[in-house]
Amino acid sequence: RAYQWIVSDDTRQLEPGDPTLDQRYILTTLYYATEGSGWTECFEGATNDECGQGLFPDASAFLSEASECTWGYWAGDACNDEGALRAIQIPNNNLIGSLPSEMSALPALDTLSLEQNGLTGSVFDVWPPSLFRLRLSKNSFTGTVNGGLPSALSLLYMDENQLTGTLDDLIGSLQDVTQLHLQSNEFEGTIPESLGDLTLLRVARFEDNQLTGTMPAQVCTNREENPSFRFLVTDCPPEFECSCCSNRCTI
Repeated sequence: RAYQWIVSDDTRQLEPGDPTLDQRYILTTLYYATEGSGWTECFEGATNDECGQGLFPDASAFLSEASECTWGYWAGDACNDEGALRAIQIPNNNLIGSLPSEMSALPALDTLSLEQNGLTGSVFDVWPPSLFRLRLSKNSFTGTVNGGLPSALSLLYMDENQLTGTLDDLIGSLQDVTQLHLQSNEFEGTIPESLGDLTLLRVARFEDNQLTGTMPAQVCTNREENPSFRFLVTDCPPEFECSCCSNRCTI
């Protein structure tokens, strides 16, 4: 449907060589893949007042004749100075369905914020290497998270989903993360020692999973040596033992 819209219904009728054609197509694919006609705001045909309740005057409806850089109600800085899409922010807007794989082909994307929707399916194995902020909290994603997360990722919010598997590959793929929110999923196994290598961490939350064992000493050393590492939260004993966590457990 996205291809048909681009070819037949898009009033812009971009030429094949237009540098914005791919990103316009990918956003259209996202719209159809997540039942865009049922979105709360910025659905096709919505007025500007129905995009962000008029708080973002430059916002326009998806599939409108406007530039795709203005589609969506948090679209004020969606593209960089070269016109490449750098941010997709559509939280709490009744997106239902799976994310299209085409989204991994956005070379300048640094922010993806889709929390509090009805998204399902698995999390991508491949992401744009430029991705800096990833917010997928409070959806219904399932399956495992492999080591395909970009090393430049700083903010990772995947809490309150139905993700499974162990944390080894997920944490092992991160280097610069500062905020790590993985609570309220179905992860199992132990917390890997590689968490102690993440020296930029400020927040790490793992509670309400199926994790067992003891927090690695290297992680506790990291927290002791890093004053900015303010919050480290896990489940309490007997499920999990942690001598350096922020939460206070009563046994």
